[in-house]
Amino acid sequence: VQAYNNQGRELLLSGAYPHQVDKMATGFGLAMGPFQLQALVGLGLLVRMHEGVADIPDRVKPHFAVHAQDRQGRANGKGFYLYEEGKRGPQDDPEVVRIIDGVRDKLGYASRAISEEEIHQRLFYALVNAGAHLLGEGVALRPGDIDVVYHFGYSFPIYRGGPMHYADQVGVNNVYEAVVGFHEQYGELWEPAPLLRELAESGKTFAQWQEEQAG
Repeated sequence: VQAYNNQGRELLLSGAYPHQVDKMATGFGLAMGPFQLQALVGLGLLVRMHEGVADIPDRVKPHFAVHAQDRQGRANGKGFYLYEEGKRGPQDDPEVVRIIDGVRDKLGYASRAISEEEIHQRLFYALVNAGAHLLGEGVALRPGDIDVVYHFGYSFPIYRGGPMHYADQVGVNNVYEAVVGFHEQYGELWEPAPLLRELAESGKTFAQWQEEQAG
């Protein structure tokens, strides 16, 4: 799930905002998006995880900037969103937009409009590529095992079948082409998994690969 969280944060540097990323995640079927989840566990958790780290990745700096404004998350009623008594769910906050814009400007990132398709692909294709790395390295044995973990551990919507099954549905070659493009544009976080490349070039699915491994 780290690949998913990393891409949520990277998207903020590219020009998206928390509410856009979370809307895509919940629209896909997840119970909450990455920034809603961070608000639930507390924004201070990520900050504490980086205490003493000399070279903090740029992708977590918007998070740090929001937290620095005494925005703890749901615990104190403000984080990436406002949580107001009497109002249902998180409310968008223009101040968060200004904070993130300021971080982008300071770090030298050019803001641009991010399409819903790009948000979707960067969130969920990152999971597929990460899963393919695990399979190719022998850390996971079957694509189905990865799908089960994501469903029961991270509430990946069951009707999507898990990220590896979802890749088969949209086309492994389509996922691979997008991953290659993101790798060229965004660097090492998008290093294409050799297994993903192999399946794309052979026209096979993860399900077919699993059957071959079982045989």
